[in-house]
Amino acid sequence: MLDFEGRIAVVTGAGGGLGAALCRQLAARGATIVGVGRTGRKLDEISSVVHQFGRQMYTIVGDITDPAVAEHVGQTCDRAGGVDLLINNAAVGYSYEQVRPGSMTALTAHSAELWREVIEINLNGPAAITRSLVPRLLRRERGANIVFISSILSLGGHTNAHAYSAAKAAVNNLVQSLAVTYGPNGLRTNCVAPGLIETEMVETVLNKQFPTGGESRFAYCPLGRAAQPEEIASAAVFLASSAASYINGAILAVDGGTSAKA
Repeated sequence: MLDFEGRIAVVTGAGGGLGAALCRQLAARGATIVGVGRTGRKLDEISSVVHQFGRQMYTIVGDITDPAVAEHVGQTCDRAGGVDLLINNAAVGYSYEQVRPGSMTALTAHSAELWREVIEINLNGPAAITRSLVPRLLRRERGANIVFISSILSLGGHTNAHAYSAAKAAVNNLVQSLAVTYGPNGLRTNCVAPGLIETEMVETVLNKQFPTGGESRFAYCPLGRAAQPEEIASAAVFLASSAASYINGAILAVDGGTSAKA
């Protein structure tokens, strides 16, 4: 039931830690990949892994906030033979603070430029890709899927994550609106809301916040650790599979129990 043989999957943010894990798992289950990312080198690396599974990967270097990229993704899908699955994974979070200082600050300290930038990448970009692909997804008679990657920060208030939390909460609502609108046409839309994921950039942030290391950095989480990218990818792949055929409009927290704490 987790078979994607003959399916074509679009993965945004394909060069990052979670994006690469998504590409690996989908290719291992038979999917052809259309990978979108901002760094050609990283896309080439995951493309070589996809090829080791005997699968094809089309790569698109570009920013999802660029309207031309959304159009290019659609055209690439047409060339590949259509599209069965869109995983909206591209986003920026706490690690973006290393690149754009001030992007994860209090509202009163947030510049208008950075506010718009975080909203643009986390909400408007995925919406643009989705807008381009929904007509193509609806053509698939066997049913198609959209999976968004949100965050547990979308589920409640969090210190200084104002623009990010607002964008991800909007993503959750978009997911449910799409589910209600297109469910009758056989197009399911769901969302994975991860907790902290162990990636290179997140490790940089944690080392800065907790220079001595230790377990205190994960004290917030009942499981006492961050997620591995493969664990989050597994949840997304499940939601996209026939095993989840009656799941539509779900926001699935995959956070080691963090959001369950009172």
